[in-house]
Amino acid sequence: MSNINTLTRRRQWIIAGAAAAVMLATGGGIWAYVHHQNEISHPVKKAAPDLTGGLVNKSFTDELATSALQQQQNKTAGLEKDFATLTGTLKTQNDELKQQLGTMADAISRLQQQQAQENKAPAGPAQNAPPATAPVNGPVATGPAGPAQWRVSGGPPAEQGSRFYPGTGSVRQGGLQRDTFTYASLAAKKTTLPWIPSGSFSEAVMIEGADANASVTGQQNTSPVVITLMGDVSMPNGRTYNLDQCRVTGEIYGDISSERGDVRTKNISCILKNGKHIDMPFEGHVSYQGKQGIRGKPVMRNGDIIFNAGAAGLLSGFGEGIKSAATPSVGLGATASVSGADIFKQGIGGGASKAADTLSQYWIKRAEQYHPVIDIGAGNAVTVVFQQGFQLKTIEDDAAEKALKEAPQAAVQKVAAVTRSDSGGSGAPVLNPDEVLRQASQLHLGDTIN
Repeated sequence: MSNINTLTRRRQWIIAGAAAAVMLATGGGIWAYVHHQNEISHPVKKAAPDLTGGLVNKSFTDELATSALQQQQNKTAGLEKDFATLTGTLKTQNDELKQQLGTMADAISRLQQQQAQENKAPAGPAQNAPPATAPVNGPVATGPAGPAQWRVSGGPPAEQGSRFYPGTGSVRQGGLQRDTFTYASLAAKKTTLPWIPSGSFSEAVMIEGADANASVTGQQNTSPVVITLMGDVSMPNGRTYNLDQCRVTGEIYGDISSERGDVRTKNISCILKNGKHIDMPFEGHVSYQGKQGIRGKPVMRNGDIIFNAGAAGLLSGFGEGIKSAATPSVGLGATASVSGADIFKQGIGGGASKAADTLSQYWIKRAEQYHPVIDIGAGNAVTVVFQQGFQLKTIEDDAAEKALKEAPQAAVQKVAAVTRSDSGGSGAPVLNPDEVLRQASQLHLGDTIN
């Protein structure tokens, strides 16, 4: 018995020890896994290694700041010294420039006095000679550089010689004074404006809306519109030109099928910075959101009128029915007498029918007078497209160009008139040299005289 108990007790201890070992091993494994996961989730921060070997401390930082401050002070002192030197040099150059300008002003003054003394006319009969006649329109402002021009002016005294005008027998004291100029120096500066190529466009804003006529005859019954250009005009190859705040006028008509108003441009107007004006026609159209025409709201105002016309026609039918009902019907060959009540009914029915028919015709004619419109308000952002290329020109430059083209013919006519007046109506014309020289100064290369 004792052996069995001992074996049993020993077996139980072995089982208990194995169970305890398994529990310890399981708990240790769980603790090791949890600890490993915590290390992965929350790694321990390693301290940064000291690469300076303990050299960087508070004393080193203070010395570094002091050195940087000293370098900055040295640099500031150098800049102040350079600035003082530059100021002195600039003052010296300014004084030298003032001295040179003063010397030049004195020299110019002396030259002007000398020129005035040289140009002073000598005393004598020549002072009483009439002054040379200045050209009416002045020299021609275009063409290549011309040769020296001559005009008759006061000359030497009478004892040095006299000159006769051909055919007049008159004697005049005088000579020739030489003036040299070029046409380029006398030409008025023409404003340089670009050519606006086909397909150029500019963003714009409508400042005037319209009720565009969308009837069949809408293209002949247009409404005016005004558009303001915004920003630069975009031209081919990325070129631009500033026409900001220029105005474009046009006329608009409606298209009921597309519910858009089509704009035909007429004129563009601008005021340039130099005071000149642009006001000229051009061919173009206006687009809205990438499509030609301006989107609007179609409006049909004849609905009530058509309803009234239909109601009047209905009343006319009722009147005809009342008139027919009041007319007695009899058989073939029989006669019937009409009572007063039937006559009254027939009168009411016939009168109502005619009145309603007349009213229906009136409303129908009134409905024909109404037509659909496209309601387009002001403030729409649109795009003005220049369909055909054109040259921008100012009104002033265009007028000057026309005057230059008309000047040669006017000069020829003036010479002819003077020769006729000098000849006294005789057959042989007599030329006046002064007038010939004056009129010839107005001619330029390429002009012909008939």
